Amino acid sequence: PGGPWDGKSNPWTVIMRRNKNSKTSFYRTWYDYEEGFPAQQHTQRIVQNSWTYSTNSNQGGVGGHISGSGQRRFPGGNQGLSEAVAFARSKGHRPGHELHYIRNLNGWLYMYGAGSLGGRRVLNEETGEEEEHMRHAETVTFGGSALNRAAELRGPEAQADLQALSSAKTTLFWRGKPLVQLQAEGALGLAWLELDHPALGRAADSLVFLGLNEAKEPLFLADISIWEPEELPETLNAFLDPSQQVHPALTNGEYFAELRAIMTQLSARDAELAATGRGLLEWHRTHGYCATCGAPSDMAMVGWQRNCPACNRSHFPRTDPVVIMLITHGNKVLMGRSHAWPDGMYSLLAGFVEPGETLEAAVRREVFEESGIRVGQVRYLASQPWPFPASLMFGCAGEALNADIVIDPKEIEDALWVSREEMLDVFEGVHPEIKPARKGAIAHFLLEHWLADHLE
Repeated sequence: PGGPWDGKSNPWTVIMRRNKNSKTSFYRTWYDYEEGFPAQQHTQRIVQNSWTYSTNSNQGGVGGHISGSGQRRFPGGNQGLSEAVAFARSKGHRPGHELHYIRNLNGWLYMYGAGSLGGRRVLNEETGEEEEHMRHAETVTFGGSALNRAAELRGPEAQADLQALSSAKTTLFWRGKPLVQLQAEGALGLAWLELDHPALGRAADSLVFLGLNEAKEPLFLADISIWEPEELPETLNAFLDPSQQVHPALTNGEYFAELRAIMTQLSARDAELAATGRGLLEWHRTHGYCATCGAPSDMAMVGWQRNCPACNRSHFPRTDPVVIMLITHGNKVLMGRSHAWPDGMYSLLAGFVEPGETLEAAVRREVFEESGIRVGQVRYLASQPWPFPASLMFGCAGEALNADIVIDPKEIEDALWVSREEMLDVFEGVHPEIKPARKGAIAHFLLEHWLADHLE
């Protein structure tokens, strides 16, 4: 193993077994050979008699989920390995090159190779054709849907024409919660109303313009937080509010729901619209007075500006840059938790970027302040709008220069190193101490792609 195949040696396999929490896991290590290329080492984990994850390789590239709901499934043991390899080869990949394969949640089959292929190849599983693959970073929740925000139409004259169109429609927010309903196909989506719907009330005079859809229909947002339901839940404004509110003027199954709870159920377009709307409304709620002279300011440019009538100063929506760091040391990733978080909740370390600071400098400073870990090389991975209340998360990867953790108890409650094998337990929900990161958050997104070894 590790050198070119001599054409005579036989591949060999080692099986290891472990027991943890009354659950048995198997790890199978094997080597693939092709004349003229280095030996390829693999380790695959088998849980409950099916291939679930592939980890660790000495030739750039690791597999990922190849079983589970809605994904291609292979049985355990040699049969599963043979079927998986046969499937990969049926897609035109030569032996020694199709070594790593993953069917991820969006229906793509990813092939990782070595030797002359070099890097990742992507196949459309329906057509079997190789296609150009978009960056993984663009698939993060709230990551964007190519919404036409039509900033050139935010002026009063253009808005008068848009709001007069019969195709114009608006969604509603109530105290940070978007209005949603089940769509015809059964999926959850934003609910849309005509601009003169009685549920809008006085909010019809202060619409926020979100943009145009593909049919050139104007999309608006109305904030009806002034409405008082008969009962206010104790969980309102909690970290995760499971309550739902129904306005009496809405009779088609519409209800207000906490965005954190539903964000992964929305389409990319609706998620972007909801994140935009929540961020804008939170800015208006907290910036009602001029930061220069203190006088009350007025909403302008259909929600994208506030003007001060006293000093004529204009103010614009605020977004706070935050770095969130995937810090690794060998086969482990650095995780931490804040004091107020629910039991078992750990995530990647994160912190605000300070004035005059680059993203790379912010990563190194925040990690050292919170954990005592020095960070060397830093690279950008992905970004995510996070409207809780108004952040833009910059996901970065960094290499730790030391492993001894010394936390600042004023910053965080705990920090620890988690291996890939332990993180598999976390994602499967069987780790004794750590709960899975919330789906939809960039922390979950980065960890999932770290496990599958296709960070970009």
